[in-house]
Amino acid sequence: MKFLLIFLLILGSVFAQETITNQEQPIFQETIQETTEELSVDDALVEEAMNKPLPIEKTIEPTETFDEDNNEHVFQEIPFNNSMKQSNSIYAKFTSYPTSVYTSQRFAIEIEAIITTSEFTKIETRFLNSKDISILNPQNDWEKSMNNAHKNMYFFKVNSQAFQLPTFQIVLYNKNSVVDVIYLKPNPINYTNIAIKDNQFSNIIANEVNVLSSKTKQYSNTELLTVLEIEATHGNLEDFRLKEFGEQLLMSLEENYPKQKLIYNTIVPIYTKEIKFNYYNTQTKQFKKITIPIKLEQELVSTQTDLNPNDSNIEVYKKVALGILTIFFLLLFLLKRKNSYIVIALILSIVFFFFTKPNNVITIGQATKIYILPTNNSTVFYIAPQQQSVEILDKKGEFIKVLFELNVENGKTVGWIKEEDIVKN
Repeated sequence: MKFLLIFLLILGSVFAQETITNQEQPIFQETIQETTEELSVDDALVEEAMNKPLPIEKTIEPTETFDEDNNEHVFQEIPFNNSMKQSNSIYAKFTSYPTSVYTSQRFAIEIEAIITTSEFTKIETRFLNSKDISILNPQNDWEKSMNNAHKNMYFFKVNSQAFQLPTFQIVLYNKNSVVDVIYLKPNPINYTNIAIKDNQFSNIIANEVNVLSSKTKQYSNTELLTVLEIEATHGNLEDFRLKEFGEQLLMSLEENYPKQKLIYNTIVPIYTKEIKFNYYNTQTKQFKKITIPIKLEQELVSTQTDLNPNDSNIEVYKKVALGILTIFFLLLFLLKRKNSYIVIALILSIVFFFFTKPNNVITIGQATKIYILPTNNSTVFYIAPQQQSVEILDKKGEFIKVLFELNVENGKTVGWIKEEDIVKN
């Protein structure tokens, strides 16, 4: 009886399972910016960035700041017979105007209008005959500055060297009636392509760019996933691109122009020590380099892609313990010749067989997405290039945990697939 109690205690400890959470853990490590200040990304934004799948095409779609289709009227001229008027009620001029612009640069034009009548309710601007240029805030309201003066600042973005600035039609309304109209024709602006062959140029042209924070975690056996939080003044962060790396994604862009804030992630090789990029500073008229050190101090946690439960220490200990116990009770049976010992030995041998038997094998289809976690919004870290056989390790809902060969260099790794991706025989 004493041996039976000992057996039951040992068997209970063998089957004790360690608790593993099914949510990604906060394993990001903060890196160091060019200053000595500690970097910190908002945790909610970081988690969203880490869970969002990267684009398979490895391309980034530009962010549109305004829907032109819903603002067609601002590009249509208001008809007005000026000969019917006794005198002009509105005068306008440029008070801030660039002399040159660069590739994809955002820039501002400020207009001042002097109104000589009090019989008006609204000032409106129309943009006529523009070409290859985006008007970022066409509906911006006019503001009274002093006395009869009103000011407005419009932001533009050049799309190609063949761009043409619009003619500004400024319309004065009294309720629904047009009081007066004036035209401002654009002045010539020089256009310059910059850093066309510079692989470290990030496409950003701005007064100032700052990397507010950076966090990195291990993405797979050979790659890291880095999330950047970047702020720019009078910049074009929607065009940000790290040309050195392939997979990257613009996660979110907060527009409060002239300020912008960008959350951006990219996958880099695991040996990467730092991320470098240049931007063109429009105040100093020079390129400025930003260097972001990459520092990863923690290994992958249990929810990550390279954890194979078959290779874990706990599984090895269980198999060894079962084998030793089986032999132990066989020896007791041979010495004591009690049937209870042989029964225990048989039970242990059956359990040992289930622990060591090969995993069931299934076939997954081409283009099957393999996730880090069994959730729909988890990161897709691998897409099967063709049909291949995988081993089943576990099942949770519609997701199946599989062991598969990532590539020849990295060997086998673990991930989650959807049950619908199994190829039926």
